[in-house]
Amino acid sequence: SLLDGQLNGEAAVMQLVGNHGVSITWEESSYGKYINSIGCVQPTEANEFVQIFTSVEKDKGVDAYAVTIDYKGTSLTTSRFGITGMSVEKDCIILIRVGSY
Repeated sequence: SLLDGQLNGEAAVMQLVGNHGVSITWEESSYGKYINSIGCVQPTEANEFVQIFTSVEKDKGVDAYAVTIDYKGTSLTTSRFGITGMSVEKDCIILIRVGSY
């Protein structure tokens, strides 16, 4: 289970990668780890990037750039943290997709 202990978003992603053979590329930045691609989520255009949404209230973005979507009846908002700082809670949803600007 992803909730064995207190996992952050990075640990949950690494568990997914390890358990299911999902490929991931990322890089370190001054803001923490930045996911360049994961599985089939692979930006191909210059204006595209990996976008991460969460259902965890304390992690939801609150600035003017935050985006909220409905995902199968649950409100998800772009995370205000990088993957390393994100929380994993019981029954939470973390959605990773290609975004663009």
